[in-house]
Amino acid sequence: MIWGWWASQPKYVCVAQVVRGLNIPTQVVRAPTVRDADGLALSSRNAKLSDAERAAAPAIFAALRATENYARTLLTTNNNDDDDATPAVSTAALRQYYAQQLVAQQELTSSSRAGVLELRYFAVSSTRDATALEEVGGRALHGEKNGGVMLSVGVTAVDSDTHLIDNVVIQSGSQ
Repeated sequence: MIWGWWASQPKYVCVAQVVRGLNIPTQVVRAPTVRDADGLALSSRNAKLSDAERAAAPAIFAALRATENYARTLLTTNNNDDDDATPAVSTAALRQYYAQQLVAQQELTSSSRAGVLELRYFAVSSTRDATALEEVGGRALHGEKNGGVMLSVGVTAVDSDTHLIDNVVIQSGSQ
């Protein structure tokens, strides 16, 4: 039996652990986030957005992808086969980069002012068990026990006070 398709990593991990722990004959499947053509994650909350907020909202995912690429670049710079020598990047540095990108992407994707969307939270977690990570290095992306890391954001559309969430998974070798 398949029960549910989960795009949210923490919910997926929690449900999968319960299913395994109770030995329920069920397969829990993690599915990619369903997106509108402009990249905005589909959500019933999108209907609450003003026209200016909706025009700026694709900046959320664009900034996430830019941050993913930034992290990937930092983590593969001077990379050799020794995980201990692989560079690491802090969650704080990734949060700062995302915040800058959110502002820049709003200006690119919308004719309205920057600041229509405000970052409320930024988290980096293990895809294996949803543990919050203070930094990301080679060990988080490589090896049998590690499936990568998830960058998760919560953004508020200021005018309508609508909370939007999104995430991307960074895995070794994936783009």
